[in-house]
Amino acid sequence: MVPIRARKAWRTWGLAAAAIAVVGLGIKAALPPPPVLSPPHPKGYAAWIRDDAQTECDAERWEPCRRLLDKAAQVDVSGEGEARVVKMREAIATGLAAVPWDGGRSP
Repeated sequence: MVPIRARKAWRTWGLAAAAIAVVGLGIKAALPPPPVLSPPHPKGYAAWIRDDAQTECDAERWEPCRRLLDKAAQVDVSGEGEARVVKMREAIATGLAAVPWDGGRSP
């Protein structure tokens, strides 16, 4: 048998915990929902991809550069006319033409 004083203590703690839970849920319900992030603007995203392509072209890694430029073109076709993109496309064509078809492994 549990003494009456101990039962009252458990009941008090239980009621206090329930009250805290109710207040916490009320506060959570009153807060506004978190903001929904919008997707990046296509031109900005394409510019970011073209910056990565520029890095690849500067390192003369022609295939990754071409792939990144193609990806940027899918996002924003209007950027294909930019001077830097035209120069990169020309550099890719020149660089790939200079590479032997077997990757330079001929005897």
